[in-house]
Amino acid sequence: MVIQLKTIDKQAVSDEINKKSDELEYELGSALSYNSFNALISPKYPIAFIGLNPGGDKYDKPSIESENGKCAYYYENWTVKGENKKTPPDEKELAPLQHQIIKLYKRLADIFGCDYTELMDKSIMANLVPFRSPSWNALPKREDALEFSRGLWASIFEPSSVKVIICMSGISFQAIGDILRAASYEHRPEESSVGGTGWGKTKYHIKKYSLSEKSILLIRLPHLSRYKLLNSDGCNMAVEKIIQIIKEHIG
Repeated sequence: MVIQLKTIDKQAVSDEINKKSDELEYELGSALSYNSFNALISPKYPIAFIGLNPGGDKYDKPSIESENGKCAYYYENWTVKGENKKTPPDEKELAPLQHQIIKLYKRLADIFGCDYTELMDKSIMANLVPFRSPSWNALPKREDALEFSRGLWASIFEPSSVKVIICMSGISFQAIGDILRAASYEHRPEESSVGGTGWGKTKYHIKKYSLSEKSILLIRLPHLSRYKLLNSDGCNMAVEKIIQIIKEHIG
């Protein structure tokens, strides 16, 4: 069932996620926004980064946002176990995915004329599906989770708040496209493109959607924990092209 929240606040969203988690018998917790809930519903910067679902193989307390509003991609320590975690972590303690996203956001921050941490703290950075699992394929009842998550995002996400949405999964890319079309945005295939990343046969996809005078770029990248595009000289040309397309679209 697609949900439609009557009020959009942290407690209402948290209650719906926890209720669905119990219904689907998930036991590892959940995580939605990687920074503040306010950045999710009212971002300062018109760019979003949407992953698929949070990883993990043991229970972690459900969270609707980061505890201090700082973006988890640079502020949380994902590699050191136990209590002796420094926040923000030293560079050597960052996980591979964190390294990649920080490098990407340093490039994107140049477009907006701000520090990358400011951009990461005050733009949408979240998971499409909030329920935690060791991998996507290990998540039980995936179709139920996706149906719920599409409804959740349709309730909390205002497309006019962004100009660019970067998805780190084909599933997220498809789901956000569905949400845009349901909000009356029209896909513009003549202004969309597909290109090689320079990493084997992997490709990036860019789709343009428009509604009246408003247009949104929806971008799909391969998963940056596995495909370290920002580290590879062979991917420089593709990365530069993507950055330039974003810059031109942002204006």
